[in-house]
Amino acid sequence: MNRSALLGSTLMHAFAIWALFFFAMPGRIRMPPQAITVALVNLPTGAFHMSQGTTLEAPPPKENPPDARQKVDPAPPDKNAIRPPDTKAAVPNRPKTGIPSAAKTDTAPLGVSGLSGDVSVDATDFEFTYYLIQVRSMVGRNWGAPAGLVTRGEPVRCTVYFKIDRLGRVTDVRLEDASGVQFFDQSALRAVNVSSPLPPLPAGYGGSNLGVHFGFQYVDR
Repeated sequence: MNRSALLGSTLMHAFAIWALFFFAMPGRIRMPPQAITVALVNLPTGAFHMSQGTTLEAPPPKENPPDARQKVDPAPPDKNAIRPPDTKAAVPNRPKTGIPSAAKTDTAPLGVSGLSGDVSVDATDFEFTYYLIQVRSMVGRNWGAPAGLVTRGEPVRCTVYFKIDRLGRVTDVRLEDASGVQFFDQSALRAVNVSSPLPPLPAGYGGSNLGVHFGFQYVDR
């Protein structure tokens, strides 16, 4: 091989090596991993021991001490002991059975001097006193003392019984207690009959009718 051929071959190889490094991608070049040097330390023998638990006995439960505020009676009660009387307030007496005060009116004047009347009913649960006063007033306006009746200060009295239905109509009129003066009793019966109808029974009263006892009384002065 001559010198010129050797020189040409060397230049070609040098150019090829230069082109390989010049056109190669930088990302494709992989760097070798770096080695980390670790130094091992020898631990002394017996440095670590496994923990070993100690079994402990649970303490016995504490008994509840007696409450100092609660007094204990050492002696049991005597079965044959006499109970002391109660100190409670006395129970008020219950109302007696019969016609309550709300079901009867007082004797009141009926307009003309010497005339008076009162009203009571059969129903023990009737508590509408205002209604009885209305009945007494309406019947009293239709009644007058018979002419020529002389009592000489002694009252003449009779009682007329009748019923009032829900609409206020008067039925079953009869003389319950006679006065002994016939025309006086007849005037009382007439006063009741001509007073019908009376005001309707109160809505709070549950009965279908109301039995009424009307007392007529007259005394001259």
